[in-house]
Amino acid sequence: MNQLNNFVSFKVSALMGAVALSTSFAAQAQAWPSKQITFVVPFTAGSATDIMARVIGEKLGPRLGQTVLVENRVGAGGTIGTSAVAKSTPDGYTFVVVSTGHVVNPALYPKLSYDTLKDFDGITPLASLPNVIVVSPSKGYKDVDGQ
Repeated sequence: MNQLNNFVSFKVSALMGAVALSTSFAAQAQAWPSKQITFVVPFTAGSATDIMARVIGEKLGPRLGQTVLVENRVGAGGTIGTSAVAKSTPDGYTFVVVSTGHVVNPALYPKLSYDTLKDFDGITPLASLPNVIVVSPSKGYKDVDGQ
């Protein structure tokens, strides 16, 4: 548990620094943050992405002296919530917490209402989650090429 707290503290510190550097100069003229911060998670509550956003938000809020709201806007492989953030005011108060699906979605959904490269600036990776492919031994597959 102590390692998790250290990891979260490190990520919160990195996120705070990255956000401070990424806000526009006009926004920096004002005291940031001066209002609630929203993390939009385009996946269901309880998902790995949601849990990471909530853990980071829980630590980040008190450090910044503002509420960090985690809002789940689910559907269409994460594109509904991501689209909402792409259309939001770029004021440094609304963030989207994405997974690897963010880079895959342009191939799956050729008519996205946003451009994953042009409409977003990455701030910091929050976690790395390993993926595993599992198949019944009776299928005889030994690798992903089907050999």
